[in-house]
Amino acid sequence: METTMLETERAAQILKLLGDKTRLTMIALVNEQDCCVCEFVEILQMSQPAISQHLRKLRDAGLVKEQRRGQWLFYSINKAFEGYSMIKEILKHVPDGAHHFEALEKQGSVSDAIEEDTNIFFGIGAQAGSFEYNALPVPILRNYSSTF
Repeated sequence: METTMLETERAAQILKLLGDKTRLTMIALVNEQDCCVCEFVEILQMSQPAISQHLRKLRDAGLVKEQRRGQWLFYSINKAFEGYSMIKEILKHVPDGAHHFEALEKQGSVSDAIEEDTNIFFGIGAQAGSFEYNALPVPILRNYSSTF
């Protein structure tokens, strides 16, 4: 990937966004793997609206991109972003997010819950119902595959 020279104003805008500890941590996390809002909530121990506001700022600036997977929005780092090379250099000096994902895996990650929810929606496997994830009930959709 070729290094792009940014205008001073744009570089300052990016650095200002990453000057917030929460947003810097979020960028480090999505640099490791795609994340949904519920994973950010669990890892950062913040409310969903607060997480969504931080993600909106990162998305509006072009640092992250979102992808809908069923009812879930997943965020990933935007490698096509003109300042990606600068972000990559900054992340070399920040702890990676791997230990956060390992902790979620030990608990039974939200990604597993999402996969189970998706499988039930499309009629693959388990029975309809609900399960608990860190004391927050996550609804499991009934088998609606026959309506498609």
